[in-house]
Amino acid sequence: MSTSPPPASRHRSDSVARPTVYAPPTALFVAALAGSAFLLFTLELLAGRQVLPVYGGAPGVWATALCFFSGMLFVGYLYAHISSTRLGPRRGRLVHLVIASVLLGATA
Repeated sequence: MSTSPPPASRHRSDSVARPTVYAPPTALFVAALAGSAFLLFTLELLAGRQVLPVYGGAPGVWATALCFFSGMLFVGYLYAHISSTRLGPRRGRLVHLVIASVLLGATA
């Protein structure tokens, strides 16, 4: 009965349990991004339709609506970038809650 040595590629660190990192499904992210983009650009068209007759129906009104919504989209992306890179999860959650409650209070 001979005992063979363990394979050379096997190290002691191979048997150490590594922590599992939770990664949400990519399809969930894709669906959230597609849904938010659809809602944003639908709202852009609806708001433009409402504002256009009030201000005379000039092409400048439509261009202003497009610029406003493009600017708000950029501000939203900037907010998401800053809150995810500069703030920790706890502080980012707090800032998001404060901003959301101020906006909800302003619309009520």
